[in-house]
Amino acid sequence: MKIFNFPSFAKATEGRQFSIFNPRQGIYPAPLFLDKNGSDSKIVAPIKDILQTQLVKSGAGFTLIELLVVIGISAILAGLGLAFTLDFYRSYAFNSERDLVVGLMQKARARSMSNLNQQSYGVCITNSNYILFAGAFNCEPGNSANEVYPANPSISNTNFAVIFQQLRGNPTFYNINGSVSATSTLTLLKYGTAGPATVSVNPEGQIQW
Repeated sequence: MKIFNFPSFAKATEGRQFSIFNPRQGIYPAPLFLDKNGSDSKIVAPIKDILQTQLVKSGAGFTLIELLVVIGISAILAGLGLAFTLDFYRSYAFNSERDLVVGLMQKARARSMSNLNQQSYGVCITNSNYILFAGAFNCEPGNSANEVYPANPSISNTNFAVIFQQLRGNPTFYNINGSVSATSTLTLLKYGTAGPATVSVNPEGQIQW
């Protein structure tokens, strides 16, 4: 069998059979099989059916199962990514909160030791606010003289207050109601997979975490 790429006709000699591919039908056009008289050939019809079937199969898209597998894998990867992102966020938020508490204690002690404005300074830690105050015990967030920092509502703590002595920096611990306490350790409770963490003040006023 010979193949001619003529767009609309085929020449044949007697006893032979020919096929024409029409280039206007695309890169893989469906074949047209002709006999010597130019009519559709009966002999090569089975071959024509096989080739046409193969051409249809070669142009098929993704199957439903393939699409479901891809969607399933994508969903699993997205879920893992979300879990890692949440863990990272919680760890970052928890560490930031701990660093804020430690920083306020260090600031209060530094001001007391430098005798800034001839006053002692302290910090009051609650679940709603962190308050840096001067002078006597004062955990009122509405006091204009106090420095108030909002606490992360997702991170709880055991409530804690400390005043550092002028010049020396030795600590005195208090309960939130103003009574003297023996507790020298603040605990930030667990937040998701992050924490818990403890911040303690030794008798000399050194802050450890």
